[in-house]
Amino acid sequence: MPKTISKTLDSPDIRGNRETEGVDSVPDRVPNRVSNISRVICAAVLSAVFHVGICSKVADYMSSPSTDAVVLVDGKSFNKDKFIELVKQKLEKSNKFSESLSGKEFFFSAELFELIDILGEKEAMKRYRIAVNRYQNLIKRLLEMKNEGVSHEEIYNYLIQFQGVYAEDSSFVTNLLYNGSGNCEARAKLMTMALEEVFKGEIEVNVEITNIKNLENGNIIPHISIIVEDGEKNYYLELPGIKKISKGQLNELTVFNPVIFNRAYLAEGGKKQYSDE
Repeated sequence: MPKTISKTLDSPDIRGNRETEGVDSVPDRVPNRVSNISRVICAAVLSAVFHVGICSKVADYMSSPSTDAVVLVDGKSFNKDKFIELVKQKLEKSNKFSESLSGKEFFFSAELFELIDILGEKEAMKRYRIAVNRYQNLIKRLLEMKNEGVSHEEIYNYLIQFQGVYAEDSSFVTNLLYNGSGNCEARAKLMTMALEEVFKGEIEVNVEITNIKNLENGNIIPHISIIVEDGEKNYYLELPGIKKISKGQLNELTVFNPVIFNRAYLAEGGKKQYSDE
């Protein structure tokens, strides 16, 4: 088994740079979009990935969330403080991502509070509704493929085509679904919650965090990858196509349970550390 540990990771900001109106249906196939960052793995200590100091873009914008903002979870309304407490209670009962809030409930709700603070309620709710609708269309198509007997490999390859255009400072899955751009964290969130909803425990989803070098500007940044254990087969889920890895290779990696996202959210107290200015 791969080495599994639990720490927190720091989230970059959201910067929406394109407006997309309306709600699109999910096509049968979409063209590949290759990110503009080269994944050159650096031999760096993993703990550095989780330290706030690794990112020079930390902003001073730390205002409190809108007190009137609420999200719905299981038909119940939660403001930000109560939502944070709900996430905490779920984690106290189980250390498994699949037994905490569903990825859809957790990621979209947590990001909506931040979007309202950054963009205002009207714009935030517009992005939220469009993103959720597109996500639901994607899940519908993935479930159709699964029910039609399409292989897991083909489903994985279809899913990663929605990783969008790489945008280093855009970590929200809401933005990824809304305007088609996001960084590795936004992509990992989408992969995690979609795989959870479609396969419901049939496969094991792991998060790998490494340091990589962006060859365009020389920056060393943390990179988040999703690794799937599917029976005796293991895959990296990244563009331009999924990559098989052996059990031996997997055992040499240090991976995390996706519940790391929940723990990072609690560690940050639900506060945004970055603005989209």
